[in-house]
Amino acid sequence: MTGGFPAEYGNRMSGVFNIKSTTPQKRRTSVGVSLMNTRFMSEGSFARGNWLVSARRGYLDLVLQLMGEEESFSPTYYDVLGKVEYQLDDKHRLAFNVLQAHDNLEFIEDDEDESTTKYGNAYGWLSLQSTFSSALLAQTLLAAGHITHQRNGLAFTGDTRESLLDFTVDDRRAFDFFELKQDWNWEVSQRHFLKAGADVKRLAADYEYLSVQNRFERVSQDSFRVNVDSTQVERNPSGFEFDAYVADRFRLLSPLIVELGMRYDHTSHAADHLLSPRFNLVYTLGKRTVLRGGWGHFYQSEGIHEISVGDGEEIFFPAQRAQH
Repeated sequence: MTGGFPAEYGNRMSGVFNIKSTTPQKRRTSVGVSLMNTRFMSEGSFARGNWLVSARRGYLDLVLQLMGEEESFSPTYYDVLGKVEYQLDDKHRLAFNVLQAHDNLEFIEDDEDESTTKYGNAYGWLSLQSTFSSALLAQTLLAAGHITHQRNGLAFTGDTRESLLDFTVDDRRAFDFFELKQDWNWEVSQRHFLKAGADVKRLAADYEYLSVQNRFERVSQDSFRVNVDSTQVERNPSGFEFDAYVADRFRLLSPLIVELGMRYDHTSHAADHLLSPRFNLVYTLGKRTVLRGGWGHFYQSEGIHEISVGDGEEIFFPAQRAQH
């Protein structure tokens, strides 16, 4: 959704993706090989549930070596997704998911300048879908995650490592969260639908940043004076987020559905207290054509892992706001 999205989506200023994994129907396994990656997927079902495993490993680094690239450019990545669903009884369905991904990019130029960037992501979430009646549905989510980011770089004034060191950076950060979320949907009647939900997250981040830049000033024909400019930051911020929303959807006319919503977002580390009114409508023009409209305020708080420590920042800024 690229704009005007309803009240259940928050802390996003421009657009959202709602991504769901497939529900396996029958047992099958597939393997794929391409110039970009190798992938594996297996899925199936058992008496009261189903399972799915998907894995992928990229080997652009090997392809570039076979192509005889002179510069050392080595991108590697992999990801693994696992999912198990189980029908507890007629009203409750439980699902457990894990996702692990890693991305590594190493680049050494001809002049020996070096850059390394690494990303790591690990998530686990447990979801319970409860169907209390044909009109009342609840979704409960318990989730945790660990995200890492590391960036290292070296730059020299000349074309070899024997040259003077011009710049170096070592940027390491990690982010952990623990989340509990619940959403409710109630079909009051064929013309009236209510939804509400709340979400609380515990957050913690770890920053270790060091950059050193040497500025060389010629004193004489054979000598230089070096002025060192360095930035060092070590921080361990923590906090919590709380979000809640409510929306009322009703059929105003036979072809016209209107939804009025309100959302509240609180972020402790940035001291944000945000109210977001939302208005959405759908007008049916024909059997295959609908006209959608929306208006609202949309806020995005600075993440606890997003301080621009490389620019010397050590504080969190207020949330950004857009009006759609």
